[in-house]
Amino acid sequence: TTDLHSNLLAFDYYTSKTAEWGLAKVATLIRRERAADPNALLVDSGDTIQGTPLGYYYAAIDKNAPHPMAVTMNALKYDAAALGNHEFNYGQETLNRWIGQLNFPVLSANIRKADGSEAYRPYVIKDVSGVKVGILGMTTPAIPNWEKPENIAGLRFDNPVEIAKRYVPQIRAEGADI
Repeated sequence: TTDLHSNLLAFDYYTSKTAEWGLAKVATLIRRERAADPNALLVDSGDTIQGTPLGYYYAAIDKNAPHPMAVTMNALKYDAAALGNHEFNYGQETLNRWIGQLNFPVLSANIRKADGSEAYRPYVIKDVSGVKVGILGMTTPAIPNWEKPENIAGLRFDNPVEIAKRYVPQIRAEGADI
């Protein structure tokens, strides 16, 4: 999945009508694919927690409730997710709260702390029927052009190609087949 933007239900908040999108709707397809192939990996490539009134409610109003996207993604047993640019729209506190509710790793190799160290887990290696699959998370480096500086304080966004050149050999050295 990608660009879920807190579209959990098959509902268009702006027209108040049912819609042809939403993670609940996609869940049917995910379950069908997993039934056909229990080894299928389920990953998300970001822009998950911002975009609908549901996302806003969790970020700005009820900061104690579990995020419904986290609950649903956990129920669907995601294997990993990468961070997107919209994950930072509500600031790092909201982002970290969401990450803390997930039962799977959130990845981004090229988002670094100001000192150059890893800000997030860069990759994961999953064993799929004896094949070790390396999943390297990358995030657009253009976030500083779009995001409020206070929402990304202490972070830098490195060139993903250069970061991949560093991590891919490391992932292979740790045993990833692909």
